[in-house]
Amino acid sequence: MALNVGEANAVNTLLRWVLDVPLPGVTDAPGPDDAQRAAVLLAEHARKTLLAGLRGKDVTTHWPQEVPF
Repeated sequence: MALNVGEANAVNTLLRWVLDVPLPGVTDAPGPDDAQRAAVLLAEHARKTLLAGLRGKDVTTHWPQEVPF
């Protein structure tokens, strides 16, 4: 199974947030809200495709209040 463009972007958003790496030409890494949206998208797409794993609402409910780095 290949990722679509939206999923690939979501993976990169999460990685940039966790690693604190900004996009080229941008001074800040994605924020926690951007990362949460990306995580929800990935969870929903995985759930729909594989019928397993977290739901988007699970991600939202358990999203950390503190930045993990």
